Amino acid sequence: MIPLSAKETVRVPVDEITYLVAVPSLLTRAAYRREVQALGAVYHSDGAMLNTMRDGIRECVVQNQQDELIEIINSYELETAKSADLGDDINEAEKESLADLQDRMTEIEQYLQREYDEYNRMSADRGYWLSIAPIIAFRQFVKGWEGSELRYKERGGVLCDDLMNAIPPEHIDIVGWKAITLMSPTGGQEKNSESQSQLAPDPEILTADDIPQTAGQAGT
Repeated sequence: MIPLSAKETVRVPVDEITYLVAVPSLLTRAAYRREVQALGAVYHSDGAMLNTMRDGIRECVVQNQQDELIEIINSYELETAKSADLGDDINEAEKESLADLQDRMTEIEQYLQREYDEYNRMSADRGYWLSIAPIIAFRQFVKGWEGSELRYKERGGVLCDDLMNAIPPEHIDIVGWKAITLMSPTGGQEKNSESQSQLAPDPEILTADDIPQTAGQAGT
């Protein structure tokens, strides 16, 4: 990959508008992170989330179910790491295995969001980060556009709030995430704006049989 100069802009077309996104520099990346942090947005790592899931199972689930659920989490962690290493080389059987694990992780996560306050708090933190990060990135890194009648205006080096309110939210989301990937081309893509939880995509409704049994329900 040829490095992009921080003096360049990247053109991001969305519908009929092309947004001009400044390539982040060391200073503008730091300014972006400062503003996100100032808003209280925290993105807990997948490793931290998985460890908290294990803690929640040990605290909230009866002992005879704990090992099975923790093994699901361990298998998911190994399989996702393997899938990331293989990339496009992952075969269909491995895809199906990972999909099955993701379904089980969805069930565990939904349960812990209800029963374990620490996991629920961390999930909410990640959801807030995923909501706020592209908005801040759009405001800071978009330096113009083509195909819109809106006149570009800055205040303090960032896009004015009245303009932000006039731009379609879906445009802000798409372009903001593009700006974030420019800050870390090999790693920024992992924070997928289409899912509020990467640990448990496509949540499903649990049946009574799927819900892990709490120690209180078991009478212990």
